[in-house]
Amino acid sequence: MPRKYKRKEGVQVRVCFWTTESLQAAFDEIDKKTMGINEISHQFGIPSSILRRRYAVKNKTKLTMGKHPVSDFNNEKRLVKHILKLGEAGFPPNRQAIQHAYGLSIC
Repeated sequence: MPRKYKRKEGVQVRVCFWTTESLQAAFDEIDKKTMGINEISHQFGIPSSILRRRYAVKNKTKLTMGKHPVSDFNNEKRLVKHILKLGEAGFPPNRQAIQHAYGLSIC
């Protein structure tokens, strides 16, 4: 079995390409009642099922996909930058060293 996963050709990735601003603009258009939800979803590039569900509860926040980080985003970026700097200096850390450093950064 291959160890490296390769995505099949022509398969689309399910990623949210819409923004909270476009969602708010779509909500405004729905409130005006000039067009239907399907037309609005095509115009703003938001799937109609998401638009219907979020409009019903007035949910405008867009959450990130995947697991949420344990520490904040800036600390994780600093840790990655430090690991890369160690690797360039000739001291590539192993998995246990990274886990130990991450454990120290959380405390």
